[in-house]
Amino acid sequence: MNNEPQAVDADMVKAAVRGGSVEVIPYEPRWEEAWDALVARSRNGCFKLTRKFLAYHGDRFEDRSLMFWFAGRLVAVLPLHEQDQEWVSHRGLPFGGLVAAPELTTEQTQAIFAALETQMRSAGIYTLRYTPVPAIYHTHPFEDDRFILHNRGARVVGIRFAARARLPQLVLMQDRMKKYLRQAVPQIRVESAVELAEFWVALTRYLEWRHEAMPVHSQAEMADLICRFPENIKILAIRDPDKRIVAGSLIFLTQHVIRLQYGFGGAAPEAPKSAVLALDMAAIEHYGAGREWIDFGTSMSPKDGALDHRLHSQKERSGARGMCVETWLWQLERNNAEFDRGNNCNLASFLPLINCHEFAVVTEFMPRMFTF
Repeated sequence: MNNEPQAVDADMVKAAVRGGSVEVIPYEPRWEEAWDALVARSRNGCFKLTRKFLAYHGDRFEDRSLMFWFAGRLVAVLPLHEQDQEWVSHRGLPFGGLVAAPELTTEQTQAIFAALETQMRSAGIYTLRYTPVPAIYHTHPFEDDRFILHNRGARVVGIRFAARARLPQLVLMQDRMKKYLRQAVPQIRVESAVELAEFWVALTRYLEWRHEAMPVHSQAEMADLICRFPENIKILAIRDPDKRIVAGSLIFLTQHVIRLQYGFGGAAPEAPKSAVLALDMAAIEHYGAGREWIDFGTSMSPKDGALDHRLHSQKERSGARGMCVETWLWQLERNNAEFDRGNNCNLASFLPLINCHEFAVVTEFMPRMFTF
């Protein structure tokens, strides 16, 4: 079976749509500009869903991304990769899902998912894992995908619990933290002109000491991303009297959200007691204008995928509250002919037959434990 994307001429795209039907185009590098332009004007996209960002993964993922057109106009894109005979959106990102143009309607989105099912069957794929863009990253609402997946029999098989707070002020911050904010934070100097190499050494040393872990990215990968997105990725740091970095934060900035991607120093004996709070406040002061949310990230333990209550409580004390990041599993029913073609499929493809819901739940967390 030939699963390779087929080349499609631009004139064919313009002529392909008849009577309002959807045209599906497998992504190719020549479509990069069109893809990124759609993300830029979309209801729910951000720079992490652009091809410019995805390209830093190189050949790490077997790309199966799709583009959807109505009447010759690109109205949606879907970052996808294939893994273990499943399509996944997306393990190289904190979330994926359909990125929708402002004019995309629910009826058209239904047609897109019908076309996606056809694409999956044509490729011999019967399972989709799908993590939609959280609502705080939306410019305009787009939860049509969840509704349509539910109506097509998909189910939520994984929930990561994140901590987020509204800006411009952390109004739910606990009184004790407000006291630190008044008394301690003004005495702490936070730098915003910090070299990545110095920051990365301090971050890595802290993660090894505190968590026996390493950063999700390599220093080279992060340097590449900063080069690609200098306005979207920023570094803050606190130094000790000897000018060594003892606490720091690396931040991703989207249109609506300050995302605290990496933070360290809260438990370091050489760091000021209110170092993390000072970094959070500096992030809001420097980058909060025009943004509506600060995202403290998920609070899941990397060891077992359970909620790290201590970590989440720390975020709550700073004014954050919990929000869910869902992963959906959509498994297509298969006819006899498709079973005959798919005898070599993996266990996950047969979950509807053996009623092994627990398997789906357990495996949902593990591959994502150190995704960002």
